[in-house]
Amino acid sequence: MPCTKCTKLESEVDHLLIASSSAPVRQQLQAVAVGKGLHHEAAPLGVKLFHDATQDWKAALTTLADGLAPQFREATRVVKIGRSTDALAQQQAMLEAQPLDAMLDQLKHDWLFDVLHRDNSLTVHLQPLASFPPGNLYGYECLLRGVATDGSLISPGKLMDAARRIDGGLFQLDQRARVSAVQTAGRLELRDVQIFINFAPTAIYDPNHCLQSTMKAIADARLEPNRVTFEVVETEHVADRDHLSRVLNFYRERGFKIALDDVGAGYSSLLALAELRPDYIKIDGELVRRAAASRLEAKIVHDLADAASQNGIIAIAEGIETAEQMYFAIDCGIPILQGYYLARPNAAPLNRAQTDALVQRIEGIESTVQAA
Repeated sequence: MPCTKCTKLESEVDHLLIASSSAPVRQQLQAVAVGKGLHHEAAPLGVKLFHDATQDWKAALTTLADGLAPQFREATRVVKIGRSTDALAQQQAMLEAQPLDAMLDQLKHDWLFDVLHRDNSLTVHLQPLASFPPGNLYGYECLLRGVATDGSLISPGKLMDAARRIDGGLFQLDQRARVSAVQTAGRLELRDVQIFINFAPTAIYDPNHCLQSTMKAIADARLEPNRVTFEVVETEHVADRDHLSRVLNFYRERGFKIALDDVGAGYSSLLALAELRPDYIKIDGELVRRAAASRLEAKIVHDLADAASQNGIIAIAEGIETAEQMYFAIDCGIPILQGYYLARPNAAPLNRAQTDALVQRIEGIESTVQAA
């Protein structure tokens, strides 16, 4: 995927070519376009919808789709073309065409473009990580939030879902997220703790090119590389392990740390632990919560923590929501903890009183473990 700035569909092209290899479908496309009064032009493969001041892409394409029989929708493809694209070029463009419903889905999520290109539309919340012994603030995970035009926050899950559905969206969102995290850490002078920054390897096709803005932001923020950990999200879904290794080696060669997220959520994440040799593993929060009440899953977490320790990898228990779960994680020998029971994500780092309260909570549980 090229590292290009993604823009709204209507600013990229002059026409949408809506086409089909079926003659009956083409006939119905042209009949609906005429009947609905859409600004269009007949084309050998179907119809071309124009972009101009009188016609909105989303409304026009939705109107056209609604006028098609269901079986015809499935046989219809859509591709963006330029105004001067001739018949031969249209045929070649069809090699990159999307199903009609896929294009409609993309348009439904194009609100993300506004978030990506509007000032102050992304913010970063910080969730503390605690270490023991002794009980101490270890660092922060930087968690992205979108900011809607009414000031409400957009969850990272909703942002990522939209980014996967539009061309160039995942690259742009991932890049903005990394840079925003770094800039936040620099602005808040978080230089004496470990900073965890999430990234999606599938958003980076060439680390030497795609990570230039991230490296510049780190230099501008005056963050020491060994204080920055890049956390692979959705390790379980990374199909190209060679590509992932190249990205991680790029980070390692520059002195950064590496973490794998959600380890234990599936078999392939365990293989990744052996293959990729991260500095940290974050044991899946759902697994930690279940393990606190299940002997079988408790054994899995114990074995993960032991395997990490024996190989010089630091284990982190995430998703801790109760004192019992924290007790369990400490009893497993997991040295770093994260979860709502310790602290929720917040736009500001912990102040002195909040840090002291966090430490006291950990030391209280630790004392109970030692006495057991």
